Amino acid sequence: MWKAPWRRARDFQLGDMFTHEAIRNPELLLRLTRPMALSPSLGTRVRLRDIARLVEEATQWLRSGGVRPGDRVAIVKTQSLDVSILQQAVAGIGATAAMLWPYTDPKTLRALLTRLDRPFLVTDGLVRDTSLAGVELPELTRAVFTVLGDRQVDVEQHSPAAPDRPLQLPPGVVLIAHSSGTTGVPKLMAFDNPGIGAHTELQVQVANLLRMRGPVAFCLSYFHARMPSALGTALRRNAEILLLDDPDPLAAAELMGQVRPNVVETFPNVFVEWERLADHPGTPFAAVQYFINTFDAIHPRTVERLLNASQRHHPRYLQAYGTTETGPLSIRVHTRRGIGTADARCVGYPIPGFSRNRLAARPGTEDADNRRGEIIVRVRGAALTYLDEPVRRAPGSARNWWSTGDLGQRGRWGCLHLLDRIVDETPELGSNLAYEDLLMQRLPNLNEVLFLPSPSGGPPLPVVCTVGDQPLDAAAWAEAVAGLPPFADPLHVRWNSVPRGSTWKVRRLELRRRLAAGEVERLAFNAPGTGGR
Repeated sequence: MWKAPWRRARDFQLGDMFTHEAIRNPELLLRLTRPMALSPSLGTRVRLRDIARLVEEATQWLRSGGVRPGDRVAIVKTQSLDVSILQQAVAGIGATAAMLWPYTDPKTLRALLTRLDRPFLVTDGLVRDTSLAGVELPELTRAVFTVLGDRQVDVEQHSPAAPDRPLQLPPGVVLIAHSSGTTGVPKLMAFDNPGIGAHTELQVQVANLLRMRGPVAFCLSYFHARMPSALGTALRRNAEILLLDDPDPLAAAELMGQVRPNVVETFPNVFVEWERLADHPGTPFAAVQYFINTFDAIHPRTVERLLNASQRHHPRYLQAYGTTETGPLSIRVHTRRGIGTADARCVGYPIPGFSRNRLAARPGTEDADNRRGEIIVRVRGAALTYLDEPVRRAPGSARNWWSTGDLGQRGRWGCLHLLDRIVDETPELGSNLAYEDLLMQRLPNLNEVLFLPSPSGGPPLPVVCTVGDQPLDAAAWAEAVAGLPPFADPLHVRWNSVPRGSTWKVRRLELRRRLAAGEVERLAFNAPGTGGR
């Protein structure tokens, strides 16, 4: 029976999640890609009781280092489960954990630490020597905890000058996360316990309705606002948990080949990387009943390959559309039978009792049927505020409508279609994503294709990446774009040179800047005049 998820959400406590569930199920197994820096001796097969003990230990040394209720603690360390352990230890003290992606450039990290107004900082030696190199930590932080391994932590106390404008947070904030930064410097946003709890309860009920059973594999960012509710849902299901720290396909195949997960969740661009595992001799997706993608658009080619890689009779692909600020806004389910004829831009319907959406016409546009416009939403459990951005209104700051910054269209049966980010819109195409879906379908060796506005004002510029950076076949490209709107000749670049955020989503504005500055390595393409016709 469907129950309003926010009713139990009021009792959710981020700081108690591991310790509470460890009382109920202490032997629950979590499998890791690599040992945690906080306690390498535990290895890669960790019981929930040991994780709860690490939360208690981390709480003690954070308190000893001066962390008190109401403080902010920035966590910027190498991806691993101990990031979530530290997050819960901070929340258990009554402080606020600020999750900063450790592979961000030093300039961006400096800006984010400044917005946090003299936080405590937890890091490790690797991140200090790379992403934090050159960042003025004594001036920006109150103290730095450096994880040394084997439960050893080094503490440096600082005394920076008082800020001009002390940071004010709404009451009850336990978590600060940041956006992917696809449109510039990432936004910092604040969440409270009931908000995280609402997302968790919603997902627990969805899992129960769909009768999800067996092991679950996650390849998510521990720094993303999605991770607490993902872990909380799996813990409530008593499911063995596989945690993949990075999207490397071979590492993923090895771990999933051993355990055979029933549920796999990751970001859309990671699923694109994992398409090649459909033919892997270890058949890592053989037992998968549910594939789940988090928030962003997914290519139908990817969905089709993943569903066909499962040896289940009726596997399902759950496509969730949402934002970091809001969590899931709509859900759509794909099947083997339906994916071949499905409209890839349809992202489904709002979640009853949880989210609503409408389309707002933009100035200078006309749509008599109100079927196309800016996607505006109302949702429970959303971010309460943006840090140090008083003009920008967050979706949870009031019970009113909030703009996602996305362009959408209403389908024939009332479903929501995602067309583009508004800042990425190319008027000549109507929907970049639709043409990117089409070309990914027609050219199986493409790893990604993106349409950018031409710097010279000409036709849209396709930027393409191929699997393994293989040569782009000029004749195949010409055949694939035949009959489509005019494009500039494709720009073939190395996949690893394309800037991506914490969700592995391409940062298109940063890509445009790097292309203009000549900072992206270009690969040869010798087919002039092969634009669509």
